[in-house]
Amino acid sequence: MPTSFRKFFKKCAVIMDCSEVFVERPSDLMARAQVWSNYKHHSTIKFLIGITPQGTISYISKCAGGRISDESTKVHTLATCICV
Repeated sequence: MPTSFRKFFKKCAVIMDCSEVFVERPSDLMARAQVWSNYKHHSTIKFLIGITPQGTISYISKCAGGRISDESTKVHTLATCICV
């Protein structure tokens, strides 16, 4: 772990962030509505990814449609993790 990172985040176990990936436009109208991202103006899916300070991928959530906000993705995923 980088020294500058260790100095400020001594107890950090994982870094969580949402990632968004472009997908083909679905032919089904309901699916099309779920994956449409107003921010990207394209069909996308989002997922939450966790990376350890050493750079190892430790968690990847199930994907969600691109229209869901990053915050909603994080809250839903964390609630699922806590309940399991």
